[in-house]
Amino acid sequence: MLEDDPQLLSCSDDDGYTALHRAAYNNHLETVAFLLDRGSDAEARTKQGWTPLHSAANWGNYEVIGRLISHGVDVNARSNGNVTALHLAINSQCENAENIFHSVRYLLQAPGIDIGVASGAGDTPVELARRTSPMLYMLITDHLNR
Repeated sequence: MLEDDPQLLSCSDDDGYTALHRAAYNNHLETVAFLLDRGSDAEARTKQGWTPLHSAANWGNYEVIGRLISHGVDVNARSNGNVTALHLAINSQCENAENIFHSVRYLLQAPGIDIGVASGAGDTPVELARRTSPMLYMLITDHLNR
């Protein structure tokens, strides 16, 4: 089907989510790889300004985060509220602490990551981690001390 109509890769729903956003959100790693390999826009934005990386980070989908990073996405992309994937990973909707830890770790290891970005609410990732998780705060401060 994609061979017949490659523009399907850029179709989005009413909120601006593309197939890549949905695959990242739902942790479908093979689908993410398939879509990226066929030219899906890894920097596509939803109406809230989220990229597929934001979608993966919000739900602790660290393997998808790793795949998107290896594809070369902008790890410092900011949503309409000036929120980065790192902000979302720290405040993840995921209930699995291990997935959250790995998501934050993958993002911290990404080339060029800026951990000093303040969200629209004025929170930096360091401040969010300090308030929400001693484990993540330690991970981020360890990164800062390197």
